[in-house]
Amino acid sequence: MAFNESRNTKNPSSFRKKFFVIIVMLLLLLSITSLMKLNVFSHKAKASQKTQVISVSKINLTTTKKPLITTYNGKTQKVVYLTFDDGVSPKYEKEILNILEKNNIKATFFVIGSTLKEHPQYIKNLLQMGEYVGMHSMTHDYKHLYIEGQYTEEMLQEQKILKGITGKTIHLTRPPYGSKPGITLEERNQLAAAGLKMWDWTIDSYDWNLPHNPKQIINNVLKHAKANVEVVLMHEKKQTVEALPSIINGLKAKGYTFKVYNEDQHFPLNFWHDGRL
Repeated sequence: MAFNESRNTKNPSSFRKKFFVIIVMLLLLLSITSLMKLNVFSHKAKASQKTQVISVSKINLTTTKKPLITTYNGKTQKVVYLTFDDGVSPKYEKEILNILEKNNIKATFFVIGSTLKEHPQYIKNLLQMGEYVGMHSMTHDYKHLYIEGQYTEEMLQEQKILKGITGKTIHLTRPPYGSKPGITLEERNQLAAAGLKMWDWTIDSYDWNLPHNPKQIINNVLKHAKANVEVVLMHEKKQTVEALPSIINGLKAKGYTFKVYNEDQHFPLNFWHDGRL
């Protein structure tokens, strides 16, 4: 009886050792498996990140240039473009040109197509003086241009008239009332397909709404002239003529150089941030 009891009784110490070894091995196996999964996940994450970075569909493609910023002796050159809408106005345009000439400044003029046939010589004079002439639509009519979607059609019509007068093919347009919200994506697609460009502005002088307040016009421009590149919206109006000398002097005092638009150095400037235009 004593012998049989000895054979059937298990050794508690030996059992605990075997159990401990098994547990350790299981833990090691789980650890190795977890590390392998983590490593695979890490590789997949890196591959995913690389794919996102080089995804062509997310790259904003553009063929236009950025504003030409130059530096001299460590200082950034500040550039301002003076632009005048709603020409041709023979009386005020002549006065504006006299002020610009006295200050050795060239500017950008956006003219309405319906005035071109009446004043073709003024357009020729502008180009001969080194100014740029852009298109400001045929009608300046919000409903026709935007609600009825005739913006591109009107600009192409004006482009044709300008070429007949000057022999030059003009590409830059200025949307009456600004491009937003009037110009739809479909209209922008048409503009891009036609090879036309579109400029809004960075500073609105509000001269169109201040017929008897040139001081406020001056303040509107000088107060907001802060960036390295500014495009100022003005119009061929009496109050603009009165404000212009002080605007020029104030911009000079702020360190700005005056430039005229150049098609070879075009950069996007529209409220839709559409790089094609």
